[in-house]
Amino acid sequence: MTARTIRVLAQATGVRVVEERSAPAQLDGCEVWAVNALYGIRLVTSWPGGPAVTADPRRSAEWQRRLVALARP
Repeated sequence: MTARTIRVLAQATGVRVVEERSAPAQLDGCEVWAVNALYGIRLVTSWPGGPAVTADPRRSAEWQRRLVALARP
């Protein structure tokens, strides 16, 4: 449900979403997000033993606000 909500939000705001399988090494230099029902959406800021990822914390806060605005008890 959370992933579907994020896809809808992305489409509504003009953000292109591409889903594909990738090996960790292929994510080197990419922006990586973790999504789940408990924590919503979080920007991956480091990956111990994994690739170097980029991170813009402002984007993370913006996406989290969008999800919180849609939350229902």
